[in-house]
Amino acid sequence: MSDRESSESAQRMAGSLGDAYQKILTNAVAAQERNVNLAQGWAEGINEMLATQAETNRALTGAMESYVTVVDEALKSQEKTNRALTQSLESYREVIERANASQEQSVKLAQGFFESLESEVRSQTENNQALLEGLAEQSGKQWEVMETMVRESMEAYMSMFNVPFPYGGPGAYGGPGASRESQE
Repeated sequence: MSDRESSESAQRMAGSLGDAYQKILTNAVAAQERNVNLAQGWAEGINEMLATQAETNRALTGAMESYVTVVDEALKSQEKTNRALTQSLESYREVIERANASQEQSVKLAQGFFESLESEVRSQTENNQALLEGLAEQSGKQWEVMETMVRESMEAYMSMFNVPFPYGGPGAYGGPGASRESQE
């Protein structure tokens, strides 16, 4: 074989091998392109998923911030409510204590009033009783004096009738049978 033939044969062989290599390379490039496209699809899907997750996380973070704000405001409101309730309870307790003290004072005042009223009524009753006893005694004495006066008056009057007539009998004072001399 000549050089030329060898060279042609090498070229044919290289051409036939080149076609096979070409096909292999074409298939390898096509597979590589498919792999790149597949990897690109995955990367785009992962990017979209990560973007969706980021939006979801932002929305969740916003919701959590709103929730924390609402809870914080609710706690502050609850604290205000608790303070107001505590103040109300303290005020009610103070009002009740004052009402109890006032009621106790009213009871003591009423007891003192009724005790002094009872004492005053008892004292007045005793004074009235003593006054009535004094009046009864005085009335009794006046009655006795009056009786004595009436008796003495009656006795004096009666004694006047029983007095002997100094100038003679019954007509000595100008009555029937009186003498003329005695009448002058």
